[in-house]
Amino acid sequence: MLVARIDLTHMRYNGSYHRHVGKIHLVGPDADVTLNCAAYLAPDEPENAVAAALISDAIRQVHRTPEFRRLNSPVTLAPGAIPEIARQFR
Repeated sequence: MLVARIDLTHMRYNGSYHRHVGKIHLVGPDADVTLNCAAYLAPDEPENAVAAALISDAIRQVHRTPEFRRLNSPVTLAPGAIPEIARQFR
């Protein structure tokens, strides 16, 4: 599964559940899926760390879907697919 672009929206900290949440949209020639993702990080965690954790959760979720398992191919990120906010993570 080739992912050409990743969009992050609705990133926020949910104090009731003590986690960051957001929507991750994976787009590619054979992919167009939006996932609700979560990251259990501290409330004051830098935005780039949260973005990277949410993307990681999206990829984890994709690996668990029956459609992906049937394809039996890895998730491949095209150059430039990761948004700038997540690339700043160190």
